[in-house]
Amino acid sequence: MKQVVKLCLTVLIVTLAGCQSNWQEFRDEEGGFSVKVPGKVYSKPNIPQEGRTGGQVHMVNIEDARYVMLYIDIVLPGNRDLTESEIDSLKKFIIQDLENPNQVLPINYEDIDVLGYPGLRIEWPTGNGTFVTEVFFVGRRQYQLGVDFVLGYPEKDVKKFFSSFRLM
Repeated sequence: MKQVVKLCLTVLIVTLAGCQSNWQEFRDEEGGFSVKVPGKVYSKPNIPQEGRTGGQVHMVNIEDARYVMLYIDIVLPGNRDLTESEIDSLKKFIIQDLENPNQVLPINYEDIDVLGYPGLRIEWPTGNGTFVTEVFFVGRRQYQLGVDFVLGYPEKDVKKFFSSFRLM
């Protein structure tokens, strides 16, 4: 499970070439969610690896920001949901990995609640801005939303993206 979380965090830092900016609702029926995004969505499947199956990575790239949405299913014995203890362990692993001195240290991380589900919100400095991601767990599924944006990018757009997430 720890490798899954590490891979997801790495995937969120991906950079793509540009597209236009106009807010629209994006729906992933298989992923069971919708979210508002400011441009055309590019999607690709996750590559199955030990401890996870399926899922999709969706990305929007505009001039001053990159938006990423992804989900994966965590493989558990008996196809059961994550327990509170397992979620706490995954969150602790993410925090320990973030505090690795060989990596860029986060500006901030905090426990969050997304639609009643436990998760983490993490902010990193980038060369010319900030990267913000929210990781949260629903059943045996891990969702992640992220925005990489330059200094001066409207904070209201970042908030709009995160607050528009809905489970279907």
